[in-house]
Amino acid sequence: MASPSKAPKRLRVGKEGFVSVVIPCYNQAHFLVEAIQSVLSQVYADFEVIVVDDGSQDATAEVAATYADKDPRVRLICQQNRGLAGARNRGLAEASGEYAVFLDSDDRLVEGALEVGVRELEANPDCAFVFGHYRPISADGVAYAVPRQERIGGDHYFALLRDNYISMPASVMYRRWVFEEVGGFDGSVDAAADWDLYLRVARRFPIHHHGEVVADYRWHGANMTADPALMLRSTVSVLRGQRQHVKGNKRYEEAYEQGIKLFREHNGANLAKEIRSHLRRRDVGQAIGGALVLARYYPRGLGLVVNKGRLRSYELAEELEASKKRLKNRERKLRVVNKRVKELNGALAKEERRGKRLRRRNRDLALEVQSLARQREYPQDPPATYARTTFFVVGEMKSGTSWVMWMLDSHPEVFCSGEGCFFGRDQEWEDVPVILDPTPSLRNGLLGCEGLGIWRSFMWNYWAKQGDAEYDLSNLTRLAIDYYMLQGSARSGKRIVGDKSPLHTDYVDEIFELYPEAKVVHVVRDGRDVAVSLMHHFWNLAKGEHEAGIYDLEPEELAKRDAYREDPEAFGVSGQSIFVEERLRQIAARWNRRTSKASREGTGLFGDKFLQIKYEDLLLRPVEIMQPIFELLGAPSDEDTVRRCVQQNSFERAAGRPQGSEVSESFFRKGVAGDWREMFTERDREVYEQIAGQTLVEMGYPLD
Repeated sequence: MASPSKAPKRLRVGKEGFVSVVIPCYNQAHFLVEAIQSVLSQVYADFEVIVVDDGSQDATAEVAATYADKDPRVRLICQQNRGLAGARNRGLAEASGEYAVFLDSDDRLVEGALEVGVRELEANPDCAFVFGHYRPISADGVAYAVPRQERIGGDHYFALLRDNYISMPASVMYRRWVFEEVGGFDGSVDAAADWDLYLRVARRFPIHHHGEVVADYRWHGANMTADPALMLRSTVSVLRGQRQHVKGNKRYEEAYEQGIKLFREHNGANLAKEIRSHLRRRDVGQAIGGALVLARYYPRGLGLVVNKGRLRSYELAEELEASKKRLKNRERKLRVVNKRVKELNGALAKEERRGKRLRRRNRDLALEVQSLARQREYPQDPPATYARTTFFVVGEMKSGTSWVMWMLDSHPEVFCSGEGCFFGRDQEWEDVPVILDPTPSLRNGLLGCEGLGIWRSFMWNYWAKQGDAEYDLSNLTRLAIDYYMLQGSARSGKRIVGDKSPLHTDYVDEIFELYPEAKVVHVVRDGRDVAVSLMHHFWNLAKGEHEAGIYDLEPEELAKRDAYREDPEAFGVSGQSIFVEERLRQIAARWNRRTSKASREGTGLFGDKFLQIKYEDLLLRPVEIMQPIFELLGAPSDEDTVRRCVQQNSFERAAGRPQGSEVSESFFRKGVAGDWREMFTERDREVYEQIAGQTLVEMGYPLD
């Protein structure tokens, strides 16, 4: 057989660019409204609707007439019942358009269907028709997932011999002249008349698959495809009609045999199941009628009727093949998803890089804006007035450093956060070993960085040979701290930036080594109150007690915690201590060393850039005590501004209860001074004063 020829060189048939949509209808008035409305809703406006009432007994004519009376684009043709092919041919005879679409009355066109069809025909002038894909819908119009359909190219006639992959008539748009060349729909194969037409056209002319979804195919119990006898007779007859055209072409003959086998087996098995069902219901007449069709079009299928095992084997094989197709489809979808995920990950990484660049730029701009704003506000001041100020808040744990930090951070020109633990060059062990490893510091992190050590060791590394390792470490630490401080300044828009880290109480000398120009605030609290609050703090963050527990406590300490929290009053009357004596000694020794060292080094090294305050004074006169801190930092320290900072961070506001009301489990336990007098036993006093008594007196705390 010769390959498909080009479209005949002839004038167009019908009105140029005009589309005739033929809707044959037989007793489906309940679906017809949706079919007509789907055409009237098209984006492409140059069309007509021809409804062919094929002798319906329902309200088909009335429904169509309602539209025809209101819209001149809709016409109603009534005729005696001639079957689906006869109704389509009648509509075709009445058509006036250059193009034709056949829409079954239970289906719908999607909104852009006609536009797509006309566009594709104009883009493929040699093609007799173009076709796309469909979307399945339920009887009530709910859309299902669109089934996968391979994009078909090359020899469509060969592919159509193997299977009717076009499957839905409304997905096709024809040129009208093709019907004058090959004839209309064949009523003898009504259920497969569309497939018969596709084969006759594709055998002679090119066709084109554009692959876009153009129609909704409704699945319901009355579809012709639900009648296996009709489908077997029609499909086999259609293919037998092609036998004379494939003779002598081995490729086409093989495709023909594959198609015959596919439709015989599939429809024959379905018919065999139906015959067995008729026999079970003792419907002999229907069973004989089906058997006769089976004998004529698929004689081997009779064996499926009498042999249940063979039928079941075929069903299982068909189910297996369907499962393989589903698996293949899922794998394809997974590949598409994985590819999309990779693309999205790549795009996300690109956006993250762009975001980092923008954040860096925004930080720089924020600092520039901050500087320019202060220049406008204080044009007479020298540049140093609005330069960034760095400060550090130090003090033993539970001395009130967090409270000071929050009040500082509430100021419109001060940013204070913690705990950076930047310093700690020699931090190798803990005085209070509730954490087994030493507290890490940024400086130690750089010092112990294996990669940095290897980098410095390379003999060809010029940069590492320019200075002493300790000197480099100091500079790298300062650069790193400056980087983090600059981030805080840029994010907050504040020029005065500081860190609060209790660890730094041990390293005021190290702060001076790297930041001799910095301001330092030392918060001191009675060490005995520190011990009480610190023990409650350890209880709260003990491993097992808290999801983020970090402290390793002795079983005896945990037992004391549980007893105290069960009944604090009874615990106090019992004369028990909240401390294990060794733990109290550790706490006292650390307070003694840190507090005296920070006080001594701060005064000696920083001079008037060092300010030491007492927690007890802060409780009594918070505004008065905070004012000199803001003055030290160069921030506005008027009473109204400072009072707002204090009020925003009051104990009542933070804890949600009156000051002096204890909740052991809270970070804000009690908020008072002198609580140690109620909590310490006589032995606790002896132990603490033995270790830290002199420092208590030096700091102004009497031994009473």
